Amino acid sequence: MDIRSFVVVIAVKRRDETLELFKKQGYKVIKKWPADYPFKKVIFWNKPDSLSDDLGKQALAIHRAFNDIYLAGGWAIYMDEVGYLAGSLGLGRDIGVLLNQARSNHVSVIVAMTRPASVIARVPKEALNQARHIVIFKYTNIDEIEACAKVAGISKATMLGYQEQLKRYPKGNTDALYVGKDDLFIVTP
Repeated sequence: MDIRSFVVVIAVKRRDETLELFKKQGYKVIKKWPADYPFKKVIFWNKPDSLSDDLGKQALAIHRAFNDIYLAGGWAIYMDEVGYLAGSLGLGRDIGVLLNQARSNHVSVIVAMTRPASVIARVPKEALNQARHIVIFKYTNIDEIEACAKVAGISKATMLGYQEQLKRYPKGNTDALYVGKDDLFIVTP
């Protein structure tokens, strides 16, 4: 994300502690798109006002941001909770287009999903077959391990081997493995 001049983090939860990491790096929270300020690193936090908040309004606001970014080029987009964006907000087609075509306009797309077994059906196929870099986290549930192996395009046995490697590290020392094309790197905090 640091190689792009403009970066947007798409956030949709009512509360999101992970966004504090971005704030510490100088990202500014904006509540509408486009921002009124000339910030280059932003968190577009389109959080709902209530449980019954109009999902259509939330989806339209994010769709407009995606469209502007796609047309402008030169951005990096980090989407948290891609399963929610694709499923509940119905933005799967938008995300698929970004993943499939945005590279040609110098747009980098980073998608994050927790619990792949429960969201995999809502995630556009482009998120699974266009991935160039995959970070695998610790799992204990065999369904999650199998789903993660499918997303990564590796065998269940290889995924179980990765999980065994992660178990060797004391809690808190590492939470993830970076899986490249032929390489495996330990990601440490």
